[in-house]
Amino acid sequence: MSPQSRQFRLFRFGNSANNHYSGQSLVTRFCSLLVGLWVSDALLDTVKIDGIGALFAGSAILGLTYLLIRPFFIAFSVCLILITLGFTIIIIDATMLLLTSKLSVSIGLSFQVNGFWTAMCTAIIIALIHLIISNLVNRKDQIDYVGRRERRI
Repeated sequence: MSPQSRQFRLFRFGNSANNHYSGQSLVTRFCSLLVGLWVSDALLDTVKIDGIGALFAGSAILGLTYLLIRPFFIAFSVCLILITLGFTIIIIDATMLLLTSKLSVSIGLSFQVNGFWTAMCTAIIIALIHLIISNLVNRKDQIDYVGRRERRI
């Protein structure tokens, strides 16, 4: 076993699309949060985001809550996630949105998500947009890999 494989890493940064902590994955997640919040603001009346600065700041705060707080919620509710076949993750994401809304209002940003069901709808929209964006990014990597492989032959 190599020394690197025995080493414990809290965060692994790199360019692998399968690595959930890679820089590309974090940028993809931030872009999907940004677009998802923008679409939610356009579609839902009870999501209030005034201005591009509030959108970027709200996305950054939501990204930090996803990165720092969400893993603890998921770790404490693993059994419930397994029983509900993953539906609990949407509830956790809605809770993260409500927490982000409270934090944003407390620091003076005009970023509000009013109500639990609005947060649920916003979490579903963000999840769908993240699915689309991450598939587009991963598909590009797969196409590049196939192209490089065909040139070698």
